[in-house]
Amino acid sequence: MIMPTRRLRKVAPPFPLRTAMRGVRVLTALITTVAICRPARVEAQEPAVLSSAFATAPLIEYATNESGGRIRISAVSPDSSTIEAIRVELLEYAAAIRRGDFSKVAVISTGSPAVQVLALRRAAIRCTFRLTPRGGELVLLSDDDAVVAAIHQLLAAEPPKVSRI
Repeated sequence: MIMPTRRLRKVAPPFPLRTAMRGVRVLTALITTVAICRPARVEAQEPAVLSSAFATAPLIEYATNESGGRIRISAVSPDSSTIEAIRVELLEYAAAIRRGDFSKVAVISTGSPAVQVLALRRAAIRCTFRLTPRGGELVLLSDDDAVVAAIHQLLAAEPPKVSRI
């Protein structure tokens, strides 16, 4: 007797796995972009122009919370190359903050005494990068009260005027 064969249906992976796979592809593309296409570096004396990758001025927002705060940069236009350039720039800022090199971070006023406190206590800062729909944000957190006060002082100031990133 011949047994009928059953056809197996091709089933898509569950939604969380598909989302994770998509996230891995985006992260891989972002890392490749950072490794291959580094944007021009900015001198600390001229924070008004960060790099020539952006056609219009991005929106810079500061927000504080009880354990630190965040710096959000959003593109005004939905251009994917502008959004990607903002994200690459924010990744470089995050690396500079982790090193304690605030002269490379053009979206922060480097003349503040809070910057000196943050540079001296860089080991107490947790700086992470998060994607947003039109750019990204740097989240600065700490358990050290002096560092949290310095972050609040830094983010209480007006963001620098950036004509282009």
